[in-house]
Amino acid sequence: MSSRYASAATAALALAILPAWWGHPRAPISPPAHPVMILGSRVPLGESAAPNSQPVKQAAAKNSPPAKHPGPQKSAPTPLVLGYYVPGASALADLEAHASSMNAIAPFWYALRINGTLHDMGSSASLTQWCRAHHIAVYPMVINGYGNDNILQSSAYFRQDLTDLIRLAATPGYAGLNIDFESLNNRDEAPLDRFVASLASALHHEGKKLIVSVGPRTSRQNGYHVYSYRHLGASADYVDLMLYDEHDNGGASGPVAGLAWARAIVSYARQTIPRGKILVGLAGYGYDWASTGSIEINDREAL
Repeated sequence: MSSRYASAATAALALAILPAWWGHPRAPISPPAHPVMILGSRVPLGESAAPNSQPVKQAAAKNSPPAKHPGPQKSAPTPLVLGYYVPGASALADLEAHASSMNAIAPFWYALRINGTLHDMGSSASLTQWCRAHHIAVYPMVINGYGNDNILQSSAYFRQDLTDLIRLAATPGYAGLNIDFESLNNRDEAPLDRFVASLASALHHEGKKLIVSVGPRTSRQNGYHVYSYRHLGASADYVDLMLYDEHDNGGASGPVAGLAWARAIVSYARQTIPRGKILVGLAGYGYDWASTGSIEINDREAL
């Protein structure tokens, strides 16, 4: 989540595990009547068998053993719906109003500075406790200061920051962490892969999870080379596809995330990341291309 999005990305901005119909070549433009999907299933919740289908009756063979009853059915995993939370009165009001619509948040709380130190930008123990009481998992976001790759290029900072983040994840009430390293260079790809793999392994050992936010890609050849979907997806528990910006206020008018553009990104992600790990990041803001100049508009204006 880029810094210019911070003012608009409140708890109303949500992520959901990739539904089975998303990006399918024959998927309808409009989602099905029941858009909440069982993970890995191509049948929407609540959809029954064909209306005119009849059960097929078969006579039991003579002397055949009695039919075995199927064992207990495994429950389907609950989709993760995660809201990005930027501290503030309006964000808190949004969170309280929509708490029943999400089961996790990633609060904008921590940053790694260029000198390798971890900076607390306003974490809240009381909010963490409130979320726990409302069955909302907390994955604090850790940013890199946008462009700061010292943590990846310096072996000393690399080790120090790993230690600091492992200790941070042990904070009571934290379910894990959300790493959001942006404005990196292509040279940072391999170090980022190693950093995420090392951090994920350590967090898993402590019973914690790791979310990694990545820029939008539609192939191995196009932009955001630093984010290797395949390697990051192999290590992290979830990969957050930041589906924005297809168009912004620095260029021609258009959607922040058009359907065809978003589907192309999700399609590439499905080729490289296990489906159960894919998060679809939706923007809660927009732009106004006016004759007097283009400006960013807030989430309430955009939605």
